[in-house]
Amino acid sequence: MPVDAAPATETGQAKRTYTATLTIEESTSPLGEVTYVAHSSPLQDVEEPTVPTAFRERMRGRRLRYVEERAGGEMWAISVKRQRKLKMKKHKYKKLMRRTRNLRRRLDRN
Repeated sequence: MPVDAAPATETGQAKRTYTATLTIEESTSPLGEVTYVAHSSPLQDVEEPTVPTAFRERMRGRRLRYVEERAGGEMWAISVKRQRKLKMKKHKYKKLMRRTRNLRRRLDRN
């Protein structure tokens, strides 16, 4: 490589990165011959950041993406009255489950 050769970014060459999964199967015949067969998944284009980012920024970005994916729908505010009603409903259900625990255990044994 000549000393005056410029890096790829200065010469205007475009650099693209792809990912693929490579699976290699090894099989041995009864005679002891070993054969290998390779399979690969389709290439997927990977977007590379132009400027390296700090670790905390990458983690924050991952967390934000996770929260956005998990959110799905919007969150609605409910009234205090409805919150108390739901809390009481949950409390009564748990109390019923506690009271009938032994009965349910006995019925499961049969």
